[in-house]
Amino acid sequence: MTRADEQSAIARLGVAGGFAELRSRIDVARSTGLFHAWRRFVYDIRYTSREANRRDAQAEALWRSAAAEVGASVARIAPGVFLIRRGQRWTRVVREAVMLNDFVSVQLAANKPLVHRLLLEEGIRRPDTIELTSRELESVPLDGERTWVVKPAKSSGGKAVTSNVRRFDELRRAAFATARYGPRILAEHQVKGDVYRVLLLDGEILDIVRMGVPRVTGNGAMRVGSLILAENERRLRAGLSLVPLAADLDCLLTLKSQGLNLRSIIPKGAIVQARTVTNQNAPEDNETVREAPSPELCRELKTAAAASGLRLAAVDVVAPDLSRSLSRSRGVVLEINGVPGLHHHYRVKDPSTATNVAVTILERLLD
Repeated sequence: MTRADEQSAIARLGVAGGFAELRSRIDVARSTGLFHAWRRFVYDIRYTSREANRRDAQAEALWRSAAAEVGASVARIAPGVFLIRRGQRWTRVVREAVMLNDFVSVQLAANKPLVHRLLLEEGIRRPDTIELTSRELESVPLDGERTWVVKPAKSSGGKAVTSNVRRFDELRRAAFATARYGPRILAEHQVKGDVYRVLLLDGEILDIVRMGVPRVTGNGAMRVGSLILAENERRLRAGLSLVPLAADLDCLLTLKSQGLNLRSIIPKGAIVQARTVTNQNAPEDNETVREAPSPELCRELKTAAAASGLRLAAVDVVAPDLSRSLSRSRGVVLEINGVPGLHHHYRVKDPSTATNVAVTILERLLD
């Protein structure tokens, strides 16, 4: 394939992805109304315009702090790219990506269906999953009792993930949302429990963060939709989040599961879950977990990380608690991240309790 052919293929993919995104937004706009659809569009633009600079600044602050702890120097060699030296030893980082995981293992971890098969071979519990395309939606057994999570087979950061899917029309709409990220879709049985992000380095657990769901608090006068807009304004002013709290399909179905919608007025002080997917939460929704997992769960987490071939891995777990093995608690491993978002371990309710994971990682890189 020539360079021109490659560019043409990329352009076609971009057009197709843009069309899929537009179709998904129009679909959601029918439920939210034009005002919320327009406000989401505006917030996306405002966040996107700042995102690259904020991610670069966040990464630079993280590595400069860690380097000071270990007696290393940091040189910025490009936006988001840093050279860190200590004596004759050096390493490079690109934002939060480090020189520990090989390319093949990172690509493997991004392939969710393959990771699920590897976990199954190792006897690690993962959600009951069906891999399909938008033409095979009838293969998902919608019995009205089980709830499903629909996501792209290849994506990260909670993009286009929709939970609380029970009906066929909801499944079809969730499939619309995944189309931008490829033709393959995963429908996973939704598991009850808290979401934990466990960071492991060479089989050692560095930190665990319990990631709460995004929430808004009622004031007795404002509708849920307005509370979400106000939360986004708060986050923008305070620089608390890299992504807006979206009134998307996951939001709509999460509210529906509570008997609510965007027009509902919440009593003063009442807390409402705005989404089920945790990626758009705020720092106050997260907490560092100091209780050690059970020995059985530790072994399961280490086995899960090893199955992917990653030295540095973030294993996402859903479980009622960490005091029992996944098999006993009926918990699951959701996915394994080959480029862990280290910032998650600092974005917690009480930053003074956060684990400085970058220091341990940098020590290993400079050994």
